[in-house]
Amino acid sequence: MKVTEAIDNYLYHITVLENKSANTIASYRNDLRRYREHLEQEGIEDIEAVSNPDIQDFLSEQLDLLTKTSCAHLLTSLRNLHRYLFLNFNYPDPTSGLKVRINKDHLPSVLSAGEMERLFAAFDDEDEQQYFHRCILQTIYVSGMRVSEIVNLQASHVNLSHKMLRIIGKGNKERLVLIDDDTETRLEHYFQNIRSHWLKKNSASSSLFFVNRNGNGLTRQYVYDLVETYVSKAGISKHVSPHTLRHSFATHMLESGSDLRSVQELLGHSDISTTQIYTHVQNNLVRESYNRLNRSKKKDI
Repeated sequence: MKVTEAIDNYLYHITVLENKSANTIASYRNDLRRYREHLEQEGIEDIEAVSNPDIQDFLSEQLDLLTKTSCAHLLTSLRNLHRYLFLNFNYPDPTSGLKVRINKDHLPSVLSAGEMERLFAAFDDEDEQQYFHRCILQTIYVSGMRVSEIVNLQASHVNLSHKMLRIIGKGNKERLVLIDDDTETRLEHYFQNIRSHWLKKNSASSSLFFVNRNGNGLTRQYVYDLVETYVSKAGISKHVSPHTLRHSFATHMLESGSDLRSVQELLGHSDISTTQIYTHVQNNLVRESYNRLNRSKKKDI
């Protein structure tokens, strides 16, 4: 069933059969419009094709834009929609078991520079598989990619000689980002010595830059699982998703002196107001550091 048809069916159900109030219906319609637009931008046409990571991607972005109350309502709207589709059409429910944390201060979760170092130290570069895993997560961090962008990254869009990635984002918008020397070296090694070996098993994925050991392209769930595995291995207690690496990239760029417009371009945001959330994150981090310093001084007195 097409996404638009599924949403229309659900809205008809709560209007005619459940007789919800006009205000309730309007709020659900607004939430599901956001959801439909997101799925369209991701190229997802059939509602039964939506996966748990697709939902997480959508919510991760919306959590940065909406109030805490609106986020909670949005989550309810998605759960009710997919519960309806499960009960009436036996479609899988991608919201089942979904864990979403809505921060009290409503700011994106980020990893500090020290935590990023701990994360990357958790990989064993001597292990081919772990080397590959690090390449994926490090590329997300140094480029600010979304999960959908990393899994669809084309080999032809990676110019290692110029340390440049061509990223096709939402709405087929294109942006160019530079990568650092270490990332370039790692990607070059992966491409020449690992990918070339794995790709022999499946030529159908030859256009993709990142392929797994079976020669297949990556899935969103694969990337989510990687983050969870290595965050745990690094002993980081924060709730971290692939989107957290994107948040961390933006925050660290601002901390290093980059201007807001440049960060907006690198992230592929249409509206700079979306990017401005990271100035609040940056201010919060400075405040937290200041508070820690004061607590330390009091202990020394």
